[in-house]
Amino acid sequence: MGVSNFIIKSIEDNAFPIAILILIAISFAFLIREIALWYWKVNDVIDLLEKIERNTRKDHIKNNNIS
Repeated sequence: MGVSNFIIKSIEDNAFPIAILILIAISFAFLIREIALWYWKVNDVIDLLEKIERNTRKDHIKNNNIS
């Protein structure tokens, strides 16, 4: 029981610094994700694909109404 009590005590003593490190790591991951999306222009590609889809649907509806 000595080892498990030591581990639990260590976690309790270091809970705040561990939580701060986890928050920093998550924030860093989101920052890196945004930079990667910006660099490879993923957001712009998604916007263009959505515009193409809307125009395709409009053309499809227009062609069905003409027929």
